Amino acid sequence: MRNVLFCFLILLLVACKENPTTTNTNSDEPSAKTDTVNSSNELNDAAAMASLNWLIGDWQNTSGEIKMYESWWQEKDHSFSAKSISVVGNDTVFSETMKLHTANDSIYMTVTGAQEDTEQMVTFTLISAKDKTFTFENKKHDFPQQIVYSNPSRDTIHAWIIGIQDGQERKSDFYFERVVD
Repeated sequence: MRNVLFCFLILLLVACKENPTTTNTNSDEPSAKTDTVNSSNELNDAAAMASLNWLIGDWQNTSGEIKMYESWWQEKDHSFSAKSISVVGNDTVFSETMKLHTANDSIYMTVTGAQEDTEQMVTFTLISAKDKTFTFENKKHDFPQQIVYSNPSRDTIHAWIIGIQDGQERKSDFYFERVVD
């Protein structure tokens, strides 16, 4: 079990490390959008952002050796921000921030991770919002190429990252429960 958790931690640490040969820009490629995601109507972007309100709050996964915490809040400009950390014992072993925002009639998730004393930003575009599942994609990123957040029940998050790494498709799942005061 420890080896699995250690492998998970390593995968998590490299998950948002950007390949130095890729650029850190939003993709100019058109993306297929579904449901409330429609690049021709700004109201649909607002509806899609509002449909992510369930993210707001504090979340945790404390079932293993690695304790994961994620906290989401809404900013004054209606964007959402988050801080995510992973802790082993009393040591924070991973930290990143996320921002959900609208621009150019699209919704983006920008992830900033601290990697070896540098901050690297990677932006993903919302390509699907269906059945409480929100898929963000950046095909130019080394790994992951997709980040997915779902809300399978009221106080749970099932998130996963998907992509090709070392020539093989990889997927890592993350399960969170809402922290209740």
